[in-house]
Amino acid sequence: MTMPKKTKKFDISRLRDMSVDDAEDFWRQYRRLVRKKEIEPIRNEALARAMFSAMIRDAMDWNQFIAIADQLRRDKDLLESDIWLLFEFERFPQGWNLTSWDTHFSSWKKEERKGEDWKGTICTLIEEEAIQKNRVLEGCFRSLTRPFTDYESKWYVGLLELMIKRGIVTVEEEAEDARFLGLLDNPNASPRGLGLKVLEQLIKEKLIADKDVLHYIPAIFLEPVKGKAKKAITLLNGIAKTNDKMWPEVCRMAVNGLRHEAAEIQQTALDLLLKYDGFTDLEVGKSVQNLMPSLPASVQRSIPGQKEPPKKQTPSRSVSAPMLPEVRYETIEPVKTFDELFDLAVRLVEKAGNAGDIERLLDGLARIGSDKPSDFEEKAKPLLQRIQKKIAWDATCWDKNKKEIPYWFNPFPFTGHDLRSDIFHLMIAWITDSLPIIETSDVPVEILHEEIRWLDGTLFCYKELPLSLSFADKSWFTVECPKSTSPIKMLFSKRAESIATLLTEGKSCPLLSAPTHRHGWIDPVAFVQRLLEAHSAKTEHAEHDQVLALLRLMPHGRQEALKMLNDADIKRNEYCDAVRYALGADQVEIGVTAHYWIASARCRSPFESDPTVESKHPKCGPDGGSGAAYKLQLVKRPVFNTGWFETGIAAMCEPPLPEKLDDISLFPSVGFHTIVEWFFEEAEGYFPWMLSVWPQNLDPGIAVSLRSHSENRDKNYDYGFRHALAALARPETEIRFVGIAALFTALAMKCSVVNATATDTLITIIGDGRLTSEAAVAPVRELLGLKVLTTSRWVPHLKTISEQSDHHADFVLEFLEGMVDLLPPKDVGAFLDLLYDIAVSRNPPVN
Repeated sequence: MTMPKKTKKFDISRLRDMSVDDAEDFWRQYRRLVRKKEIEPIRNEALARAMFSAMIRDAMDWNQFIAIADQLRRDKDLLESDIWLLFEFERFPQGWNLTSWDTHFSSWKKEERKGEDWKGTICTLIEEEAIQKNRVLEGCFRSLTRPFTDYESKWYVGLLELMIKRGIVTVEEEAEDARFLGLLDNPNASPRGLGLKVLEQLIKEKLIADKDVLHYIPAIFLEPVKGKAKKAITLLNGIAKTNDKMWPEVCRMAVNGLRHEAAEIQQTALDLLLKYDGFTDLEVGKSVQNLMPSLPASVQRSIPGQKEPPKKQTPSRSVSAPMLPEVRYETIEPVKTFDELFDLAVRLVEKAGNAGDIERLLDGLARIGSDKPSDFEEKAKPLLQRIQKKIAWDATCWDKNKKEIPYWFNPFPFTGHDLRSDIFHLMIAWITDSLPIIETSDVPVEILHEEIRWLDGTLFCYKELPLSLSFADKSWFTVECPKSTSPIKMLFSKRAESIATLLTEGKSCPLLSAPTHRHGWIDPVAFVQRLLEAHSAKTEHAEHDQVLALLRLMPHGRQEALKMLNDADIKRNEYCDAVRYALGADQVEIGVTAHYWIASARCRSPFESDPTVESKHPKCGPDGGSGAAYKLQLVKRPVFNTGWFETGIAAMCEPPLPEKLDDISLFPSVGFHTIVEWFFEEAEGYFPWMLSVWPQNLDPGIAVSLRSHSENRDKNYDYGFRHALAALARPETEIRFVGIAALFTALAMKCSVVNATATDTLITIIGDGRLTSEAAVAPVRELLGLKVLTTSRWVPHLKTISEQSDHHADFVLEFLEGMVDLLPPKDVGAFLDLLYDIAVSRNPPVN
């Protein structure tokens, strides 16, 4: 009797640790055994990656020249199996992705043999009906929903574009398939670009109604690239020209352009509103007025009804400041319903949003997050999966036995490292009713950072931190391990963790520190009402919540709030006394809890020292009992193992930091001064939240941003310096030494976004009288003394400022005269020309 042939077991466990070349040879061997039926086929992502690169390599081989399509025709089983794994990748390992390898092949030119890359091969197979077009489309769109980087998603976008170019997908099919236009909401730029191209094509072919086009305009206006955002204006203009009945809707959509970061887009949107009588619509007028505080001065002047700065009738050189601006605080609407809270959570998973949205989420979770509807678990399942995918993408999967170097590092939550991680794990706790699992080890191993995350999602950290950070290959670089986390981020982490703990216990506790107004401000009257309600309900608040609430109290309304608190029949305690002192009460005995009284003193007088608090709680550092004083200094930071240094500008402060504070996260005003850099928080949009910690005094936060960005003054990108600069334009912000240094550093930077924001802020604060030339000269002379700025970059921006009004021109004239002696000799000529142009442009001219 003939025995059936037994299949062998094929071990693929070592495939993960192989080099690319070895993995390709491994895959070729594996396919030979499959074709001989000696082993069963295995569906595995690692094998699919090896297949993808192996077929490219064979198509490039000088000796074989086997086109990818021919390789697939010889091994037809792949058309029903492994080829579809290309659309099932959940993530890519560092150094490998479809885009990189296919791009490498596409750039390869040989006259003897010209083969198609993988995208072209798939299109050819569709045309030959060897594979199904709809299955490819489904795979592409599904892949574009995964948390890939923009570069990694380009392969799927390129495949869709090629299918359109070759006529495999017709314009009529694009119109019928809503997934094409749905790409406009994709978090990555390349898919959004394809969605915009499809929309323009449908408009050209008249396959989409004007009212449907308007639905996509807000998404286009969100594009950070000005060229793409301008297309929204072009589309709106085209609709308005051909259909005057749609002018009101066009104008309402154009308001979204005022929310763009670039002043150029804001001005273009405003021009369209003026062109089509948008301000006759009450809804448009109200929306524009609400956006006014965030618009640069150059745009505000074009809005109907705005007052022009006062014009001088004589060529007086005296820069007499106009009246200080009226401070208007914009209220924040708290989350009112559970559905609203859930929608906010979904939005913040994809994009950080502004500080107000982050605070609304924390406040909403603390108040009503535990009141879950019966269908919450099912409703939240997609949100949980999305969060887990983002965490998996960011996660470090690393130990001494794994050689894979992660693309990005997402540290352990609630430890003051990463605000995004804190938000993600807070939401997970909300959805699953469980806190992150913590496992510790006493065994020291070489790892990338203090923490590590396993692939199964378990979080892992070490009790004893290693002395150094090392990649597996020590020849790369080694740097000192940070000894502590950011106190400001730790403050956020503590709030997030306390809310997460409440949620897992099914409890609720309204936050004392939840802002009532934008930028972190709390109305003192509303705050006292919260205190009285908490007293009636016998609610206990965390100390970090109490401290943060004090720092956020707005100056207006304190006397009324103090009277309300004094008249209330409540039992006095130390925190209540600290609140009274913060609100302006005299004859208050300073208590023993240092962080209460430091926060109270910083609230009462944000810039000046408080001798009473300093004597009771001495040597707590800058912005403890004593206000911080700043001095500019050059600092150098080594660039890994290159031997190079990046030179930055630091605003060093006095008094010095103490060697130790028991819990620095409870001293947020002092804690600002312990931070070196916040690159990723600024890039991800969390920096505005950090500025909302102490809205009365932005100097410490701006000093941090100045240091991190001054190192990159000659690079054309911005991690988020614009947020710090824009904050200075707020009417309630006092312009001081650090802010002036930051603004004039920004004018000398290469990044156009930073230049434009600094210019608009200077126009605003000069125009409203908060900055005079006399006040600006001293810090800028100190700045010039460091001899690191490219001052020639100031010229066009100072010229723009001088053109705003006679008052602005006077400022620039006196400012330049006060520092011309410190300008580099090579730049003096340009500044003298600027001085001459400003002087002769006055009527009559200034001598």
